[in-house]
Amino acid sequence: MAIAFELSINFGSNMEAAASFCKKQLPALNVGDQRIELHKPLLSQIKTSRGNSYIEVSVLPVAIGYGVGLDQACERIPLDTEKLSELGVKLY
Repeated sequence: MAIAFELSINFGSNMEAAASFCKKQLPALNVGDQRIELHKPLLSQIKTSRGNSYIEVSVLPVAIGYGVGLDQACERIPLDTEKLSELGVKLY
């Protein structure tokens, strides 16, 4: 099981906008004295239990979560509650 710290963006049915966003090089974020890199955005088509669907893009900071597959080659960066909050604000 993984615990991921991420920002998920719902693009509704706009695949063109979601794909365009995924092509962007996202800048690293400065959190306290740490520089936090971001993984390449992940695009997913989500189906709801009611049969509806939407396009979602997830942005995950590198080495922040626990057991995140994208971070296998990274040493985890421990952040306290204050820095996690700051990271969340900067992701948003």
